[in-house]
Amino acid sequence: MFRISRKSLRNLRRHLVILMLLVISFSFTIFPRNLFNMANTQETSFENTKTLKNSGLWAKLKLTNIAVNDTDYSHNSTIPLEGRLYEYLTEVNGINDYNVSLYLDGKLMPTFNNKTHINGNFNISFIIPINLSLYQSYKIEVNVTDNLGNNVVELQNYYIFNLLPYLKLNLTNIEIDNERFYHNTTFPIKGRLYEYLNESQGISGVEISLFVDDQLYSGYYNTTGFNGTFQINFRIPFSFDVYQAHKIQANITQGEWVSDVELQNFFTFNTTATSILEVSNFDLFPKIPGETFNVVGILRFDNVLGTGIPNVQINYIWYNATFQWSV
Repeated sequence: MFRISRKSLRNLRRHLVILMLLVISFSFTIFPRNLFNMANTQETSFENTKTLKNSGLWAKLKLTNIAVNDTDYSHNSTIPLEGRLYEYLTEVNGINDYNVSLYLDGKLMPTFNNKTHINGNFNISFIIPINLSLYQSYKIEVNVTDNLGNNVVELQNYYIFNLLPYLKLNLTNIEIDNERFYHNTTFPIKGRLYEYLNESQGISGVEISLFVDDQLYSGYYNTTGFNGTFQINFRIPFSFDVYQAHKIQANITQGEWVSDVELQNFFTFNTTATSILEVSNFDLFPKIPGETFNVVGILRFDNVLGTGIPNVQINYIWYNATFQWSV
């Protein structure tokens, strides 16, 4: 049978008392601190949201009107952006009173900005600059521009938009394409100007001019009328080369849409001229077989002042009242 002396029992009790005091002391050290931390956490929802906490991942920002993503726009169009800034761990807690701005392909566009308000929401209206290149896609992001210290905003998404011309111009009287016209002849060029993304919407009040062989003919112009239609009558100059085809098209030459129109087509035409053979001198003396008979002259286009026609074979015939000799 195991026995403990009184002295040993007293020592054991003393050690137990010391151990209990240590446990109690440790408990008071730990639990009040935890209670304080819990109370501090509960109070953060009432703190000024502009107070930096240097917590690393601090908030999330999300664009919410996803219907505008991957859509087509033109210069000077407005893209409405809606979004929300909220706590990283608690999405229902929006973060107010922070400045947000738009980034285009990673570049800050400071004029397009807003401040988060009710429940962290914001709205930005982005007007597409006229200097952006057509037929390209661009990336839009929104981010906080306030100094956040070590805080980090995690962007949840971004939008893409495609930039297209605002207008289309189409020549409509296709029956003249590849036709041949005499010098000094007048023929009409008819067409229509309309919205690129809405063909039924014609654009009136825009000046249209003619270009021939890619050169502006400023004297030939008209203004689009009802539903964007126009007609320009073009007279072919005497100087046009009859040996080559000519290209004719219409385009905008004034106003804000000069560089914002897509030309749908052009016409090709050829020119014809009446030729005139002018004999200025010939030998009047009688000739016998074997002698040379000289004829001097010029072959011209259109009239006696027209351009000379080179490389044309001239045939002549000897004849009298009863007989002809071909030469």
